[in-house]
Parts: sequence; C-alpha cells; structure tokens
Amino acid sequence: MLDALLAVGPLAAGAQQVVVHGLEATPDFLLPDRASNIVVIARSSTTVTFRNDGGGTESAFFLAWKVHSIQSRQDQQFARQGGGIAKDLEQAAARWDDLMVPNSAFRIGGTAPAFTNWIGGLYAYAFAEGEQVFFETQFPHTWACNVAGGAVISPHCHLVFPSAAAGNYVFGLEYTVAKIDGVFGAPGAALETAVTASPGVANKHVIVEFPDIDLTAFGEISAMIACRLFRKSGVAGAYADDIVLLEFDWHIQKNDLGSHGEYLK
Repeated sequence: MLDALLAVGPLAAGAQQVVVHGLEATPDFLLPDRASNIVVIARSSTTVTFRNDGGGTESAFFLAWKVHSIQSRQDQQFARQGGGIAKDLEQAAARWDDLMVPNSAFRIGGTAPAFTNWIGGLYAYAFAEGEQVFFETQFPHTWACNVAGGAVISPHCHLVFPSAAAGNYVFGLEYTVAKIDGVFGAPGAALETAVTASPGVANKHVIVEFPDIDLTAFGEISAMIACRLFRKSGVAGAYADDIVLLEFDWHIQKNDLGSHGEYLK
C-alpha cells in the first residue's frame, strides 16, 4: 500500500472540485483531514471528485488516501480467485526451479580438473576422465519438501565441448545427505549419467542429467547434501578432450515464498 497526500481547497458549501492526483491507480478510500464535511463522490485512476456538504466554506485542507501498488493490485486479483499471492503459491502444485552450485564453490583435490582458458578470455573447469570436485548444498525454505513428491530433486550438469571431436562420456555423482540433527551416512553407489555421445559441435551447450533423487526421508528445510562430482574413467570410445563444466545444479520443487517457522515449513 502506498500513502498519498494532497493539499486542496478552499471549497465553498455545496461546491464540487475535481483533482487530478496522477497516482496511476484508483484510491481504495479517502481520508479527509480536519474536513468532516468533505465527501468523495467519484474517483478513478487519474482523478478524484469531492464535495463540501457542510454549511460553510472549508479552508485549505489535506486529503489523504491509500492506493494499491501494481503488485498489490495483482494480489487483489489472486485474492478474488481464492487467496493472495502467498496463498496461491501454497495451494498450487509445486513448481520447478534451479538450485545452483557455482563453480567458485567447488573444492578440489589431487585429481582436480584444470581451471583453463576455453574460449576468448574466459576460464572454467575442464574435466579429463577421473577428475573430480567437491561441494555442498543447503536446501532452501522454499523447497516443497512438505508435499507428496515435493522432495524429489533432479541433478544435472551444464557442459561445453571445446572441440567437434566424436566420443562418449559419463559423469558421476557421489553424495550423502542429512537433515538438521540428522547423521550423515556413508555414501551409496555413485549415480551416473547415461553413456552419452559428444555433440560433434565445438562449444555447444549441453545438459546431461543424473537419475532423480528422492529425499522424502530427509525432506526438511535446511537439510544439507555433500557431493563428489567426477568424470568417469574407462568409458569405451571416450571423448578425448577435456569437457568444460559451466555449472552443476539441482532442479528442485518450490511451493511457497518461504517457511512459516525458522526451521519448520
């Protein structure tokens, strides 16, 4: 809600006055200040018309009103359909969004990919077979972990192939996860992408997907997942060049603007 204030008058008894308020929105209601005889008889998105119903002239006075911003008016529209924006999100089916892991968050070890120049003046991590990075992710308060199927996440990599050479590749993902006050267990068998052929076009942006992960058993906000991401060794007919990783991220489902409690959905 936005406040608006306008000085008008004097206004003789029984007289009307049209004022152009220029607020680009129709006021919800008008609140005359020190002018109990003033009534609003018409209003629009550009003007307000008022009248002095008193027995004498009203000297200069202030008119104040509330006006909805564009976003608030959109919220009104949602409200007419059964609830405000937040309620609409809570009641609707969960929606997908990216939970991104920037390359700058990676930690590297002895088999680290090279941080190398791949195009123009731009650098990125480029993976030969057997090279790996490590990272962690915290799941946000918007995560739809409180609805059936909402805790399923979809991991994937955004890749670039520096050459048009033919060849196959596989990426792997090892992980362990725990909610707050939970215990991290030993990672299970690593997830792997399907054996995939390079695109045959230099510098083409490709997405490669891992199998989905169902985290229903860990489905609480602020749960954390610790990961090892690697390019698998020994793939038959392997792509001979290093593969540039632009980003790893998760597709997660969201159903709210945030949580109602600091640690509870």
